[in-house]
Amino acid sequence: ETNDWSRVAPVLEEALSELADPDRDAVVLRFFEDEPYARIGSALECSEDAARMRVDRALDRLRAALEKRGVTSTSGALAALILANAVIPAPTGMAASISAGACAVPAGSGAAHLLASKPLVFGFATAVLVGVLTLGWVGDRLRTGQLRLAQANAALRAELESLRSSIPQSTSAADLAELERLRREHDELLRLRGEVARLRREQASHPNVAAAPAPPENGAPEESDPPEQFTVEAKFLEVTDRELETLNLKWLNSGATGMMVPEEYKRIQDLVRRLPGIEVLAAPNVTTLGGRQARISMGAERDAPDQDGSSGEELALDVIPVLDKTTGLIELSLRGGRMPRLQPFPGDGKGGGNVAIPRKAPPFATTSVHDGWGFVLRRPGIPSSSETPRSLLILGTVVQIDPAGNRVFPPTAEK
Repeated sequence: ETNDWSRVAPVLEEALSELADPDRDAVVLRFFEDEPYARIGSALECSEDAARMRVDRALDRLRAALEKRGVTSTSGALAALILANAVIPAPTGMAASISAGACAVPAGSGAAHLLASKPLVFGFATAVLVGVLTLGWVGDRLRTGQLRLAQANAALRAELESLRSSIPQSTSAADLAELERLRREHDELLRLRGEVARLRREQASHPNVAAAPAPPENGAPEESDPPEQFTVEAKFLEVTDRELETLNLKWLNSGATGMMVPEEYKRIQDLVRRLPGIEVLAAPNVTTLGGRQARISMGAERDAPDQDGSSGEELALDVIPVLDKTTGLIELSLRGGRMPRLQPFPGDGKGGGNVAIPRKAPPFATTSVHDGWGFVLRRPGIPSSSETPRSLLILGTVVQIDPAGNRVFPPTAEK
């Protein structure tokens, strides 16, 4: 272990040059300028504890650099040795050039005589000049190091702000993409359900397509289950886009359908009762058999017939409920809004049956709900002189009833 300053001093500057700028600045401030850790932390833009750790790490690296040059010592001994003997040397050649310039004085002059007679004064002046220049060089190195640290800190802060500003945008874009994907899947599901309902209706209208059931072996007439009965309640509302947003139904496109759990349906019903701007046009209901089309009408919108002889239009809802006995769901085929009015079959003066004019009727949309759940259908509003666009909302529920008119699944049994 070497504690001899005469062996450390010749290689100290070379070892210091191998250190990184922050480590070199830490060593110079602590051991050459004897600055406290608080001042070092302020210069390096860190806390006092962080400055202490920086100085310790820099001293370890300086000791390793000296070991490569044959000078071995512990970190504590090296620190004590530098504190006791450190004098910052001038850059290479600076002292020699200053001395040569100071000695270049014409022979025989008064200055030469003074120098010859008083060498002590000359030596002292030279030492002072070298010290001043050396301190200026060290100060310039420190200012350069602090400037580099400030620039690096500013760059890191700018990068951090850039990362912070980009994180919410990327998250928002991912959420929007996921929402769009879910909406596409929901639309595709509705389309497939509508196709299934259409095929079922076609099969029901062509009984020859289905295979005839085999007669019972004992010859007794076959007993079939009575058809299911359903009660459908509907409420016709006229709302603006802002009121749609208040009801949390802005996602519902015109002509689309959706389902609601009982809690959500009750929440919307309460909002409809409290909001003064929503106009409830009617709230009728109808009872029908499973698989049979029924109409819920709120009355004629235009009594005069069209030019083509049709009987005009009315605000109505056509519904076909079908019970899926496998899943227990009620599949609803819905179409509503401004509908052709029902009229008797031609030649039947007694109204042997009613049929809707298919020419203007919108297509059916399909949704599946549990017993007692709600459904919603959005259609364009009734034309008016108001500049605010309005939509027609049809809110409703469907429940299965027995022949006596009682609910098959009372509300207490709903999940």
